[in-house]
Amino acid sequence: RVAFLLMPGLFLALVVTVVLCLALPGHHVRVFISFQHGREQSAAELEAALVKAGIAASRIPFREDYQHDALLRLVQEELRRCDAMVCLPGANPSFVENEVLVASTLKKFIVFVVGEHEPRLPNTAFYGYPVFRLERVSRRGWRAVAELILLVAGHWRASLRFLASSWGR
Repeated sequence: RVAFLLMPGLFLALVVTVVLCLALPGHHVRVFISFQHGREQSAAELEAALVKAGIAASRIPFREDYQHDALLRLVQEELRRCDAMVCLPGANPSFVENEVLVASTLKKFIVFVVGEHEPRLPNTAFYGYPVFRLERVSRRGWRAVAELILLVAGHWRASLRFLASSWGR
């Protein structure tokens, strides 16, 4: 009888400990936003929405005067530190292709947001990554992108919301 009650008790204690550790301040999901420079306004809106959702989001604003090596080091550093990358590619190949290749090599979770009239994914992207329509998610405040990133990163509140919505169906 003791073993019958002890095992579920230990399991419950383990689950509670993990949830409490993840709930402590300082456990932030970090996201790097990669975008084709024509999508800079959308990238800025996405960054603000992710920060509002509790995600530490960063992007490198487009500038013509970046020194090549300094920009590469900055992109590498951002990609190493992030948990996931959100990519807003444009209609034509760009530097985004390289960022996607590096992120996939580092085994980062990647989400794509493509325009309805320009649904092109970078050539360096694996098949199977989640893809959102830019017009839909921006109209809805980018909530679906933020929720997916939090869920994949194992954020405990997102996991609870997902379980609750699953049980409700």
